[in-house]
Amino acid sequence: MKPELSIIIVNYNNLAFIDSCLDSIFNSRETYSKEVIVVDNLSTDGSVSLIKSKYPQAILIENTSNLGFGKANNIGVSRSKAETIILLNPDTIVSDGQLSKLADFLLKMPNAGLAAPKLINPDGTLQYSCRRFYDIRTVFFRRIFSRSTIGQKLSDHHLMKEWDHNSTKEVEWAVAACAAIRRSVWEQLGGFDEKYMLYFEDVDLCRRISNLGLKVYYYPESVVTHHFQRESAGGFSKKTVWHIKSAIRYFSKFGLKF
Repeated sequence: MKPELSIIIVNYNNLAFIDSCLDSIFNSRETYSKEVIVVDNLSTDGSVSLIKSKYPQAILIENTSNLGFGKANNIGVSRSKAETIILLNPDTIVSDGQLSKLADFLLKMPNAGLAAPKLINPDGTLQYSCRRFYDIRTVFFRRIFSRSTIGQKLSDHHLMKEWDHNSTKEVEWAVAACAAIRRSVWEQLGGFDEKYMLYFEDVDLCRRISNLGLKVYYYPESVVTHHFQRESAGGFSKKTVWHIKSAIRYFSKFGLKF
């Protein structure tokens, strides 16, 4: 029987989280039938062995190199069957019915291109997961002068902190740690832009959804726990380089905004 939800998870050395994530998915009671596809980007931490031994019901795709977040998701979606696609990070925890709530909302909103739930930290506090589109000032001050008065002001505006995040709202973009999208929309967009290695894929996707005349919605009735990791902020590293390259690609596609 064809599943009603396809849950796509990209894994890269996430042994610390993938076990809890898959355990929560397979033990959550949903009103929709589901398939779970894990796309692994050549992990070396034992997470693949864990998935094979503990979660044989998951469809595991083993890439022979680290293909990046966008391309790996595209591979996962290409192997999936459901009309509703759920993109999910391995550092998330889902509870009973939350993914079904998100899918229900998406399907009842004909103008919705993507729907995202409320993301909360493990301690129950809010994550600011829906945001305004980047402008060049936001990127510069959040990275270089994040603790300055203007940096904090720009960051708060970007993160929509003036709003309590307790009501359904049309937003510019939402973090793809958990997001629901119709297959028809995904195929029209061609999925993620694979020229991003990491970062900005979700911003780019939502920008292209908007360009189609569709909406991105934040739906807080669906709640998912996310172990947020701002990895590129911890000093200069390979991921910092990826972040910078992704920002350059994003602004080259959509133009500089000040």
